[in-house]
Amino acid sequence: MEQLNFDLKYRPKSLEEIVGNRTTVEYLGNLLKGKFPGFTIFAGPPGSGKTTAAFITAMSLLCENQTNGKACGMCETCKLLKEELYVKGNTSPVSGLYMFDMGPNTNQEYVNNISRNIGTKSIRGKKIILLEELQSVRKEYQQSLLRTLEFIPEDVHVIVTTSEPYKILDALQSRAIEVKFSYPTTKETTELIRSIAEKENIAIKVNDIKSLISFHEGNPRKILKSLETIKQAGTVGIELITNPKKEERLMIDNFFNSIDKGMEEFVGFIDDLDDKVKFILSLKYFFKDMIKSTYVGIEGISKEEVEIFKRASARFDNDEIYRILEKLTNLPYLNEEDAEVIIILLGQSFSSKIEYEAVNTNPMEIKASVEDVMGKIENITESMKATSGVIDLNEI
Repeated sequence: MEQLNFDLKYRPKSLEEIVGNRTTVEYLGNLLKGKFPGFTIFAGPPGSGKTTAAFITAMSLLCENQTNGKACGMCETCKLLKEELYVKGNTSPVSGLYMFDMGPNTNQEYVNNISRNIGTKSIRGKKIILLEELQSVRKEYQQSLLRTLEFIPEDVHVIVTTSEPYKILDALQSRAIEVKFSYPTTKETTELIRSIAEKENIAIKVNDIKSLISFHEGNPRKILKSLETIKQAGTVGIELITNPKKEERLMIDNFFNSIDKGMEEFVGFIDDLDDKVKFILSLKYFFKDMIKSTYVGIEGISKEEVEIFKRASARFDNDEIYRILEKLTNLPYLNEEDAEVIIILLGQSFSSKIEYEAVNTNPMEIKASVEDVMGKIENITESMKATSGVIDLNEI
């Protein structure tokens, strides 16, 4: 059987299973016990549970044996929706739940199709129309929907989800019952992570849990995706998720180590680079971070990274760092060949052990390429006037 993503595998199947949002869950439960509104708006930040709550609501409304506002989970409709929502991740009209992704490319024909669906009955009696992220739709299309939503048939329920309710027309909002969602508390999210980690045999420390919550700003969906990565990559996965720059900094440390060891190691390093243009960009940001680490420090970096910055800083005085950074910042558009020449130039300027003639290719071709690129960047190895004055760290 295909392995489910964590966001599907651990998606709540009832209101009671929703993490956090207790006041909202209680309010929604009361709505389901009575006459559920024809038009509701589920509003909250991305990953806060709006769509999941909409699924649970739809299952309760479409259930053949609903009791006290809750789905039975056993009838044919419930079984079909469970298969679609918790395994496949999408629905079919047969279930009675119609989902529409309201992206920025929505056009009038798409909106007209939605209006037709709202205005026609389902073979199952009730019909749920789920419009996801309506705020992305242009105002004229929202206006077009407004006319349809003023006359919703009795057995049709329209649920809108939105992460930016202020972008939805006031006229639409005034006709809907709003159900507000938020992220769980840190304590609630911590308990969720621990519960899933235990079920998945993931070893995770308290500080790593805090780092995950902080890095993803409490977004449960993103946290679950990261837990999948951690399960596959272990503690290395935690490092790369909460500190994605670390891998780049390690690569640059290897760059400096290779030029210290000599030409053979250096050429091997260059040959192993999958994307030389990206490496140049990484190098630029590395030097920016080096300045930050010196003047204001950088939060959330590991001891290993602190040592990398220390070793790199020992190679240059401040004037040299600014000169290098200025040249890297003002580089023209590069292709892979240009980037390789720049890396060679930097290697030579950083270490006397690196010589062009030792590169395993035609020296004349390299010298010609060097002249061409150096002409564009005003000769990256030439001494420049030292940068002076106060550094504006907001510009770095």
